This record gives sequence, C-alpha cells and structure tokens, in this order.
Amino acid sequence: MKILPSIHGYLHNKEKNKTEQVASGQRPSASRSSILYEKMNRFATVQDLDAIASLRLRMFQEIGTADQLADNFLQKTVEFYTNEYRKKRCIHIVCERDSLILGCAGGILRRDEFLSMSFKKPDYGYVMDVYVMPEYRREGIAKGMIEMLLPWFKSSGVPVVNLDASKISGDLYQKLGFTPSIQLTWKFNLIKSPLEPTGDDKFQN
Repeated sequence: MKILPSIHGYLHNKEKNKTEQVASGQRPSASRSSILYEKMNRFATVQDLDAIASLRLRMFQEIGTADQLADNFLQKTVEFYTNEYRKKRCIHIVCERDSLILGCAGGILRRDEFLSMSFKKPDYGYVMDVYVMPEYRREGIAKGMIEMLLPWFKSSGVPVVNLDASKISGDLYQKLGFTPSIQLTWKFNLIKSPLEPTGDDKFQN
C-alpha cells in the first residue's frame, strides 16, 4: 500500500501546480476539482459525531442494510466513537463546506483476541464510514479523505489496514493501493418466513 509521506506537502504541490496553470493561461484539468474539497477536509472532533452518525445511517440505508441496525443506532454510534476518540484509537476525516459536513471517512484500531495469541502485532487498522452525499460524488472527496487517514494508520504502527467495500465504491480502493483479500463470507438468512412454523407447531402433524 502506498502511504503518502506528508499529506500537507501533497496538497501544497497540487495547489502550486494549479496556480502555475492559471498564471500561464491554462485551464486546470478536471481532476484538479478535488483540490477544493481537499482544502476543506479536516480531522473531526467529538462535536462532529452527530453529523458523522447521520451520514453513517445514510450509508447503511443506501446499501440496503438499515433494517439490520441496532435500536437507538445513532445514540450508540455517538457513544461508541466518543469513547474510542478519548482512547485515541479512532479518528474521522470530514469534508465540510458552508458549515455542512457532506462526507466522512473513519479509521479505527482493532484487536482480534484470536490473533493476539498467535502474532506479535495483533492490532490492525480498519477503514469505515466512507460516505459522501450523492450530489457531491465523483469529485475526489472520498479519495482525499482516505489519503488523510493512511498516515495516521502508519504512525499507529499497525501492519495492515482492512476495509469492507460496497458496490458504490467502484474501484476507489484499488486506486489507493488496497488489494483484494482471500477472506470469504457466509451469511445466514435470519429473516424468518411468515409460513415457517414456530415452537411446538414444528412437531405437530
């Protein structure tokens, strides 16, 4: 995975190139539109967690899994992230314009107890909550936010960063250097059919 040595230097060079193009009378390329959003990207604070939780809910609604969410989802999300922020094991990047948080991307440090008995470094990074409002997509916003997350993971000393991609992400993560893993998933259908017998009815003739 390619980790940017300095996100500030990266943005400075992009802005410098854009300035040189304008000075020479050239029109910046379409890919330069993401510069404006990258300048609005910032590290989130606890005060942003209500907005982040709302975007997270919209993400699950869009991918069709909102019916699986826990009761009091928004409240539980804010409480969990607040605790993880205090332990410095979780961060979010938000993209803000005119006081509107229009996108977010999060990173968290996780530990698998099963891995801890086998490996020297059981901790790993996990990218989550990557979401941009539909009307602001295809402008490089998600890419810019994730690029700000990667140096944080590197400084945390984790050997690997994982994520679960959805169909709406396209090839974004491959372009950022992520590679598909061999992990496979089996999902049980836990939604009971209305015709399925319950209780003692299963044993009646």
